[in-house]
Amino acid sequence: MSTEHTSQQDTIDLNFLNAELARMTEKLAFQLRCDNRLTGCISVKIRYTDFETHNNEKSIPATKQDHIILKVVRELFTKLFTRRVLVRLIGIRFTNLLPGNYQISLRGFTRKNQPLPTNRLNQTPIRRKICPKSSRFQFH
Repeated sequence: MSTEHTSQQDTIDLNFLNAELARMTEKLAFQLRCDNRLTGCISVKIRYTDFETHNNEKSIPATKQDHIILKVVRELFTKLFTRRVLVRLIGIRFTNLLPGNYQISLRGFTRKNQPLPTNRLNQTPIRRKICPKSSRFQFH
């Protein structure tokens, strides 16, 4: 599962690149949740204006939470973006995909970082509109 963005005009604007990384990460993490999957490895790719391409990846505990994934994406991007040359393309890829959900730990639980329990989220009409292709509704 991956996504890439090729800029119409090559850029070195870090604000734009970080915003684009956040947008792409949220899009892929949303797709993970719709497909009822978790990712265990995140890869980031940068292609500079001279077509030199660099990749970096990191294995993580399986998750589908935006804030965890985005932190890793930004960390990988920071390690890759060392040349200070115009960037043509950035990409994100999730691999080591696993089916299912994970157990929410009550230790360190904060409401703002935790999604609704999956069985409640799947029962809402909004979920059916947002993820119409997902036929894996879990009614308990």
